Amino acid sequence: LKRWLVALGLVMTSVMVWFHVVHDNGTPFLKNLFDDHTVVFRFSETVSLLRSSPVTEIRPIPPALRHEIGNRPVTIFPWALSKVFSERLNYVPMFVPQSYQAYTAFLDRQTAFYLEQGDTVPEFVLLDWMRIDDRHPFVDVPYTWLIFYKWYDAKRYENQLYLVRRGTPRFQEIQPIEKTIGRFGHWIVLPSEHRKVTIQCSLKKSFFGRLVNAAYRLPPLMMELALESGLVVGFRVPPDVLKNPTLIDCLPLTEEDVLAVMAEKEPTSQDRVLRLRLHGEGSRYYQEPFNVSIGRLR
Repeated sequence: LKRWLVALGLVMTSVMVWFHVVHDNGTPFLKNLFDDHTVVFRFSETVSLLRSSPVTEIRPIPPALRHEIGNRPVTIFPWALSKVFSERLNYVPMFVPQSYQAYTAFLDRQTAFYLEQGDTVPEFVLLDWMRIDDRHPFVDVPYTWLIFYKWYDAKRYENQLYLVRRGTPRFQEIQPIEKTIGRFGHWIVLPSEHRKVTIQCSLKKSFFGRLVNAAYRLPPLMMELALESGLVVGFRVPPDVLKNPTLIDCLPLTEEDVLAVMAEKEPTSQDRVLRLRLHGEGSRYYQEPFNVSIGRLR
């Protein structure tokens, strides 16, 4: 048994060496391994890394809003949990308290389920528009974002964005529109005749992808969106969560977009997503073509 374990370790190490040689332009394997696995122990470098990430400041709750919340149940999105202690909130934790850690479709669905049907559903969601590692806070948890849209209105008091539970849902179901196939690097065009469009992409690792992933993390997979205005934006996505429906054509890109899309009354205009594509180094480790399902809310 020991010999088999040693042999397995050598195979996995060989895969890791190959990965670095191919993807890091020959950068020495041991240096990369050291950098990847010890940065968490070097406090000053970790702080520097976090400061360089596009994360907005965690802001205190305005006193008038704190008075409005009172002792009613509230949750935090995406991860500013320090407010729970500093403001002594009646906190209802999401299934994954820090949403960027919900790397799987299952965890995303469970988080959404507890928001919609949990024993105590939050009446308020304190939302700070924060992103890390070049990711989008809502695409990290697309099903959770869908439930936010279904059950909450967006408001802002001074500099605090927050969501308030609605009395009635915005939609009842997702109506299937189209099933197609997608390819990495190719645009998927959304149906122009519909609004509030959802998309699901079922990505499966190839055999080689599973082998590499068993030894080391895969390179990033990116999503690119082409907007009605002509702007093209991109961000990193956790591949497994794309199995869940993502409300894509009105995906907010800023705090102002959140307020526009989730207004209490009639939503205001917003730059609409017309098409999207998946690409990046990580795409080579997934099977192609992949299944795509498009639907709409009704």
